[in-house]
Order: sequence, then C-alpha cells, then structure tokens
Amino acid sequence: MKMQLLRNLCFALKTFVTVDKKNILNNPCLNKSFSNSRRLKTYFNKPLYELRQENEGKSLSPQELNILKDAVEKHGNRWKYISQEYFQLRIKPARLQDNWKRFQVKKDNGSRWKPEEDQILKECVEKYGVGRWTIIGQHLPNKNYNRLRLRWEAISKSRRGPWSPEEDKYLLELVDKYGKKWSKISDILKRPFYVVSKRYNIISWTEEDNLRLHDSIKEHGYNWTKIMENFPDKSLVEVKNYHITHSRTDPNINYGPWLQEEVESLKESVSVRGRKWTEVAKDVGTRTRFQCAAYWRRHLHQPDFISGEIL
Repeated sequence: MKMQLLRNLCFALKTFVTVDKKNILNNPCLNKSFSNSRRLKTYFNKPLYELRQENEGKSLSPQELNILKDAVEKHGNRWKYISQEYFQLRIKPARLQDNWKRFQVKKDNGSRWKPEEDQILKECVEKYGVGRWTIIGQHLPNKNYNRLRLRWEAISKSRRGPWSPEEDKYLLELVDKYGKKWSKISDILKRPFYVVSKRYNIISWTEEDNLRLHDSIKEHGYNWTKIMENFPDKSLVEVKNYHITHSRTDPNINYGPWLQEEVESLKESVSVRGRKWTEVAKDVGTRTRFQCAAYWRRHLHQPDFISGEIL
C-alpha cells in the first residue's frame, strides 16, 4: 500500500507539476512521506539531507529580512506563526529566530560597549556569578556569549599598559609552575587572559626558535606535522600564529635589496590592483605587504601613475 502511494505521488509530480526542490523539502507531508524514498532521491539528483543542509543556516535575503522585521514588530517572537503565515513554511522557525538574532547584533553596531551596558554586566555577574553567560545574555540580548566573556575579562582586570621586564619574568615563572592555565595566571597578574597568552607567545620565542622554524618551513614546506616535530613544547596554534605575525620565519620572503624582477612585478601589480598591499604582496611573491608599501612610497610613488590619479 505504501509503495503504491509513493508510485502515484512520484508519477503525479513528474507529469503535472514543475517541482521546486525546496518547497517539497519544506512541505511537512511530502517531506515525511519521501524521507526514505530512493526514487525521490534519484529524481532530485541530490539526497534530501543535503537539501536540508542547504536550506538551514543561510542568511535571509534583504526582501525576506524586511518581511521578518514587519512580522516581528506585529507578532513578537511567535516564530511558528510567522513561518506559517508570512513564509508558508518555506523557512523554518529556528532559522527565522537565528537570522533575527544576527540582525539584532548587527543593528547594535557591535564592537563598542556603552557605559550602561558595562554596568548591567557587572550587576549580572555579581548576581549570577562568573561564567553564567547564557543567563546574563538574557539581560543583554544584543551581546553573544563570547563578547560577554571577553568584555568581563577586560573590565574586571585592573592592570593596563606596557609590560615591564619584571612582569615578563614573573609570567615565565608562572607558566613553569602552572603550565598554560591562562585563567589562573590572569587572576594573579590582574590582566585579561587573552593578553597574557599573547604576551607569553611573544616573549617565549628565542632567536634559536625563529631560525628553527625558518629552516623547518624551508625543508618541509607547510607540512605542519613534520614542522611540529621540532617544537615539542609548543602547540600547533602557537606556532602557526607566530609564523603569521613574524614574516622573518618565512623562507620565501626576501629581506635583501630589491631585484629588478620584483620591482617590475610590483609596478605591474599596483597598476592593476592599486594600493591593496596584501594582494600586491601575493603577486610579488617574495615580499611582505609592508615591504611593498614602503618600497612603493620611497622609490616609485609618482602622481598620475595609476589611471591619471594622484595617489
């Protein structure tokens, strides 16, 4: 009986209608009936689970977002009702709610905290305790978990400014004693944990480490498994981040005098890309973006070089 029903439905779809994959996917009746139908999976060329993944988590189009704004203004957070009445179940309630949260965060214009928000955060931490970010987030709906955590680290630690030699020495001693337990060390030094970990990653590297990383990349390329054999006391994240922020560990970068081929590549790239130095450096291949920008300003910067415009 079930197979006969499936045959009839597939025949009807093939014969009388132009099938919209996503509408079929979001139709609860057809979705449930066809979830295990091999014939339907073959007919649509893609398995249903792939279509579900495509349809979930995507951002709404500007037109859909405007519809959602009007709907939320009238009906609040009745996501099931909005999904049914405004989107005919094409967009699931959970996806609508997720997009609305993202819109609220963007609307907040993100990076800066207001004094009154800091005060709310302090009161909530005093009331609920450190780490109860889900509950605290209900009082600051435009701030996500990570922003609440990082902001509390920033405003709860008293020390600011440059590191003294005594602090650097003390930091190394604490890491020897406790390991890389940044929260514990952060409480002792009265500095945010992300500042502490970043500082340690700078001062713990020696010239010998720089040379070893340079030679490892030269020998193995970017085979990090092989490279990490030379750094048993460091994590992969630490080594990668250090390499990204310290170009002298890259054997492909030339720090000697500029060659004529490099100068020609620089001229050609700037004529095409303008002063987008990251892209220019990729075209040159053997210089960093800072080197390209500095050489351009010192030796090649002339009016009317690019499209008759003064740079």
